Amino acid sequence: MGNFANNQREQQKREERESTAREVLGKTLHDLGKTSFAVMVVGNMMVLFGAEGASLKQYAASVLGVILTFWFIYLGNKIIKHK
Repeated sequence: MGNFANNQREQQKREERESTAREVLGKTLHDLGKTSFAVMVVGNMMVLFGAEGASLKQYAASVLGVILTFWFIYLGNKIIKHK
């Protein structure tokens, strides 16, 4: 009986650690999404509106920033919701 109780406690601790690790990884990916938005999209918008002739590279960096933002947030949600 004692062995069964120990196994149950170990399994519960393991599930708790995995849940915490998933939550932390998901939050980290959310933060990466917010950071990529701030750096690549908002930063490029300042350059685009301030410059007279915006280049294709600046537009491409803005689009890449939006794509990365959605991708990081999507991955973060998938990891947090995974059971």
